[in-house]
Amino acid sequence: MWIIIKIKKFKEKTLLKKSLSDLLGSEPEFYSPKISIGRNNKNKIVKKDFFILGNYLLVKHKSFINDNIISRINYVKGLEYILPGFKNSQREIESFIGRCKNHEDKSGYLMQEFFNLILGKKLQFNSGPFINFVSEIIRIHKKKIKVLVGNYLVSIDRKSDCLLTTI
Repeated sequence: MWIIIKIKKFKEKTLLKKSLSDLLGSEPEFYSPKISIGRNNKNKIVKKDFFILGNYLLVKHKSFINDNIISRINYVKGLEYILPGFKNSQREIESFIGRCKNHEDKSGYLMQEFFNLILGKKLQFNSGPFINFVSEIIRIHKKKIKVLVGNYLVSIDRKSDCLLTTI
């Protein structure tokens, strides 16, 4: 069974993992989808990881069926709270995790195709020659996206990682 937890600080994730493993007797499965965004810093592109769920983690363990275990987890060091309603949302949680895993690259980062692009929406380039430019989505094809950058119509491969930020 999956639960959704909020941790106080992402730096305390390893401490939380150890505490949960000690409490449960075996290590639970953790999942937190992430993206890699490149930012221009003094003419160098610096890549940084961003977790799309923020301080929330998805955690799976067979013992989570037991309500007594769930109440004991609330007092684990580093945990802020457990999101309520997880028992009724197992199908949706597994569907979300499956969709994330289907859109991950070989390094475990979500690819651009994971995000829904909407016609007319503004987006910002995170890498490439148009870094930090804000543009508008003109057309969405199966494999390409056409955007308007200033007065120029630019065609971009949909699997490209250069336009992750929508505004």
